[in-house]
Amino acid sequence: MHSVREERCRRPEPQLTHKVGAIPSLFTLIKYEMQPLKILNNIQKARLLHSLFFGEMPQFMAFLTETTEHILTNRDKVRENWKDQLFGAEMWLTLAEDAKRTIARSQKELERSSPVFAEQLFSGYTSLYTVQQLINYGERSDTDPKFTQAVELLFV
Repeated sequence: MHSVREERCRRPEPQLTHKVGAIPSLFTLIKYEMQPLKILNNIQKARLLHSLFFGEMPQFMAFLTETTEHILTNRDKVRENWKDQLFGAEMWLTLAEDAKRTIARSQKELERSSPVFAEQLFSGYTSLYTVQQLINYGERSDTDPKFTQAVELLFV
């Protein structure tokens, strides 16, 4: 049997799941999601970024949509300017098409849910495209400097 004092001192276990759009507490992030940055994969990094900068996600998604449309509209220009890259222009265009399909299928969920955002846009080869677009978004003058620092810390 516990004393009254022990009952008052007990802290409830933090909730590991949270409502869509809710920002987890710092305690939850540190205890359950923080690992050394070197061992986080892109999905974990994206989930953390989304959780920390929930308010920046609609602007990033608008940028991603606009940039993807621009790339796919100007395919010939992309092919023409593509030089000395890790892979070919066709693969980049394929990754842009994949991102466009994902955005079209679930844009609101991508903005509202850290797991959906991370798992849909930062898994597999698609992460090559979306990480680059995160970096590009961070370089814009109207982007929150803290967001830019977080992107550099996590993905660069």
